[in-house]
Amino acid sequence: MIKSPSRPMRSSERGKLLCPAPSFYCPLTMGLMKDPVQDREGNSYEKGAILKWLSENGTSPVTRNSLQRKHLVPNRALKEAIEFEVNRQNEIKIHSKKPRGAPDVPPKQRSFDCPDLSNGHATSARSSRHSTNHH
Repeated sequence: MIKSPSRPMRSSERGKLLCPAPSFYCPLTMGLMKDPVQDREGNSYEKGAILKWLSENGTSPVTRNSLQRKHLVPNRALKEAIEFEVNRQNEIKIHSKKPRGAPDVPPKQRSFDCPDLSNGHATSARSSRHSTNHH
């Protein structure tokens, strides 16, 4: 696995938790992918979820075109990007902890739909971001 060069975090980056890219989430589970696979149309899914889907359906859950298990390949680039982002988010959290003796200041609130990646998975309700809200 190719690792990105590590560099010290700039003070301007500390405490900035950004929402991961929508492509990091499986369209079936709405969860952060750990073992993404890609179909021949370029859609990515969590491997276990798409295999279960295909055992009950013969089509892509995204396009509804015919899809077979043999059409799935590991998406290593996406997996590495997700792992990099999870590690980056964890590094930001570690570096942004309050120093001993510092005054208690309420933490900045993240966007309500930005998942917490500290444990390697999304833990907030991401599905609200994908619901269709027409105002």
